[in-house]
Amino acid sequence: MVYPVIYPTMDPLSDSMDNLVGMKRKFDAMVNQGKDETLRHNLLSDFEDAEVTGNFSRLVDRSPKEHIKFPLSPAQHYSSFTSTPSSTREINLKDAEITYHKACIVKLENRIASLQRNAEQASIEHDKEIAEIKTLRDREVKKAADLKSKLQYIMECEKTARDEVHRLEKELQHQTIESNNKFLKEQKERIEATDKAQQAKVHWKDKEAQLYEKIMSQKLKIGQLQSKLEENLKQSALKKNSSEEVATYKQKVEKLEEALLIEKKKVKDLESRFAEQEDNIITTKALKADLDMVPALKSEVEKLRQDNEGLRLNEQNTMLLEEEIRGLKNKLGQIDSLRERSAKLEVENEELKERLTRWEMKDTSGSRRPQSPSSLSKRIQELESTNASLLMTQGEMQSRINISERKVEHGEAQLQRLVSALTMEKNTSSQFTDLVKRLKRKLLLLSKERDAYKNLLDSYESEVTVNFDEEKSSQIRRLEEIVQEHKTNQAETEAEIESLSSRLAECQTQLEQAQQHHRLDNPEQQSSQQDKEAITLLREQIAVLESELIKTQQERDNLDAKIEQRHLQGDYDPSKTKIIHFRLNPFALAQKEREEELEKLREDNEKLKKRNQILEENGGMVEGITMQVEENLQKLSPSKEIENLKSQLASAEMRNQRLKEVFSKTSKEFREVCYELTGYRFDIPCANQYRLTSMYAERQKDYLLFQQNPKGEVQLLQTDFSMSFQGAMEKYLKKYKSLPLFLCHITMELFDRQTMSL
Repeated sequence: MVYPVIYPTMDPLSDSMDNLVGMKRKFDAMVNQGKDETLRHNLLSDFEDAEVTGNFSRLVDRSPKEHIKFPLSPAQHYSSFTSTPSSTREINLKDAEITYHKACIVKLENRIASLQRNAEQASIEHDKEIAEIKTLRDREVKKAADLKSKLQYIMECEKTARDEVHRLEKELQHQTIESNNKFLKEQKERIEATDKAQQAKVHWKDKEAQLYEKIMSQKLKIGQLQSKLEENLKQSALKKNSSEEVATYKQKVEKLEEALLIEKKKVKDLESRFAEQEDNIITTKALKADLDMVPALKSEVEKLRQDNEGLRLNEQNTMLLEEEIRGLKNKLGQIDSLRERSAKLEVENEELKERLTRWEMKDTSGSRRPQSPSSLSKRIQELESTNASLLMTQGEMQSRINISERKVEHGEAQLQRLVSALTMEKNTSSQFTDLVKRLKRKLLLLSKERDAYKNLLDSYESEVTVNFDEEKSSQIRRLEEIVQEHKTNQAETEAEIESLSSRLAECQTQLEQAQQHHRLDNPEQQSSQQDKEAITLLREQIAVLESELIKTQQERDNLDAKIEQRHLQGDYDPSKTKIIHFRLNPFALAQKEREEELEKLREDNEKLKKRNQILEENGGMVEGITMQVEENLQKLSPSKEIENLKSQLASAEMRNQRLKEVFSKTSKEFREVCYELTGYRFDIPCANQYRLTSMYAERQKDYLLFQQNPKGEVQLLQTDFSMSFQGAMEKYLKKYKSLPLFLCHITMELFDRQTMSL
């Protein structure tokens, strides 16, 4: 009895279920037909001898009642079970319904989880939108304050520039006046020097004339004295007679001689002076010639100076004009930009004046907003302090986001590795399943052949009949128990579906209530047009992300289903699960017994095959056939040796694979712990080289490269990033010789940069 299950609005699913049921029935019919044909083929091929064919024909020619009297083999049980198509169809339908219900349950659970995630994401993104809008408003207020401060700074710069221009102009005028005064002083000094030289010439000429007159007068005096002396000598010669006159004359002569000596000395002095005067005259003549050339040279020098001054003035004027042109051009550009800014700032200034007038008017309404500019400034200071703390938290969150992004990248890489490993495992599992199917087919054929041989032997040995009614009743009881189990499973699945549908409805109602509550809480945000546009954009982004999330969830569900299927098949992850085997495990004992039985059956099968082979080779007449069979069995076939080697190789590969997985997992965990504790990711690009990348690095190129020499010392290699820390290298590496201090300094520097940039 099949219980129909009615699904609301699921016509295509019911059609697909009917198609599946039809395909299942066709497949069962084909399997049964193939099994019957293989049985017949094996029976006919194995019994081609004369005696056996006679017995087999005698067995086949019996009536159906006599045929049923033989003891039933497993193959006959299977054929009798398949002879009731209605029960098998019901069971197959039940199996299909159960699988469909399980799939529906999985889909509903996934849908509930996705709805919950979407609701959480929507609330989180809404909070983010509110925070972003607040930050944007704060930034606009800060921008306005910055623009005001910049305008004041520009005005002050203009004032200072004007003052400097006036000061420079005054200094230029003062310098020009001083240079003119210096030039006039120098001209006066030159004129005075020329006047002094002319006066000196006149004075020297007067002195020369006076000296010449003195010399002439002295010469005249000497001539007069000599004439007087001659006269006195003559008088002395005339007056030798009187001693008194002689004595007087002698005294006079002595006096005259002394006077003559004095006059001679004076003459010599005058002659030396005259010689000196002649030298002075020569020098004065040379100086006079030079002085005669001085006015012409002065005129030339004055002309050249005037030319030089004109050229200098022209150069200065050109330089000044060029500088003025450049300054004017820069001022023009600045003035244009300042005009635009001033126009904007005037508009903002008017708005701010209006606001200031509103603020200056005291609020007596008792509202919470600030009642004066002082209270507003206090409020702004509080907001700035909160903003600074928020910036610090934002920097920490940014660092956490970077860490999480790196973790996500690491997880994605690990997922890709897992996917590749899963594909490899799929290929290997498909190969193993093919091998298992082949072995099962061979085992079925061998078991059928064995059962056929046993049935034939039993039919030859005994004619004992079996009660067919009891066997049939026991089979019916077993089928009824199976149907009852299917009914209970169906009832459980229906109850689970109802509970999941009720949970889904509750989740939908909760989501709608949350959306309504969200709309009621934020009426101001709905009113603003800009916020609406931002929300629409964010919703579009959310839709795109949801589609991507659904795709990833589907891929994840497929992977989970495949992993569950592999778990159901007996596969497990050795890194996560550990299998503990009991020493006296009943399942292991039963499995061992089953393996021993299979091994015995295989040995019997091999013996029978060898016996048949020997009989076929010798034409059925062989002496000591058992001995020959044992000798042939003792010789191991190469196929068995190959199988043993393959099994050993597979076990060794599995052991190596598990060791590799454990090693890779421990190495990854160690690297992640080092990254979290030290802040550096360690990589080995080549032998004896180690690359360190900080978690606060701004670019991928920002890394440090170390090398270990044969002595075991670690040395820093030159990179673009390391060259930007020359001071730290000088201090911590050369002075203190400490690599940990150097790395700590770099982490602190990069952290400060990120927080300052934020």
